[in-house]
Amino acid sequence: MEPSIACGVAARWLAAARKAGMPGGRLPESCRPTNREEALEIQRGVRMLLDNPVGGWKCSVPGPDVAAAPIYSSTIHTESPCPIIPSVANARVEPEIGFVLSQDLAP
Repeated sequence: MEPSIACGVAARWLAAARKAGMPGGRLPESCRPTNREEALEIQRGVRMLLDNPVGGWKCSVPGPDVAAAPIYSSTIHTESPCPIIPSVANARVEPEIGFVLSQDLAP
């Protein structure tokens, strides 16, 4: 699926920030998603641009505003100690709890 122009701009903006290791501000108004489908389209575009396999997904609890985002394989660390990314006087930490399922979930 070819992304819309606005979604393509957003995906390139987010992928560039991620590759630079820099947090980005809000997306420019002209390319912010206005619905879930556009947000997912932007995520697909970022995944394609990064060429980084998805190792897992993080998601909110089920509900009307469910959200999901990929966790890239290169950012998954299972060893101890795990790398810490310093940011001024703080450390950026985003722990995720993962589960390995014995079989696929139903669609």
